[in-house]
Amino acid sequence: MIVISKSIFGYIDKKGKEHETYHMGSTESLRELHQFAQSIGLRPEWFQDKLIPHYDIFGGMIERAREAGATTLKSSEFLRQVHRTARETVSYGVYGENWTGHIVTKET
Repeated sequence: MIVISKSIFGYIDKKGKEHETYHMGSTESLRELHQFAQSIGLRPEWFQDKLIPHYDIFGGMIERAREAGATTLKSSEFLRQVHRTARETVSYGVYGENWTGHIVTKET
């Protein structure tokens, strides 16, 4: 399932106007995330390969994601769901078998 969550950060365009941004991730796999991203017109280089793998989306991308079936989650649930998927996907890859995968959120 593709999920989105409002980011605490905004996007500031060249004119200095701030725009609302969201994070987009998958509860299933990175493959699902990349396929979905491509289907709504996101470029592979926009992928944020971090502890919580995601795409930053803003403007019309948010609506395209929703129209294509993305589910909106609270940030704490987004972090739990996407982090679990990332850990399962790369648990013995990039982070190694000793990686604990702990994250801290404001909402517990």
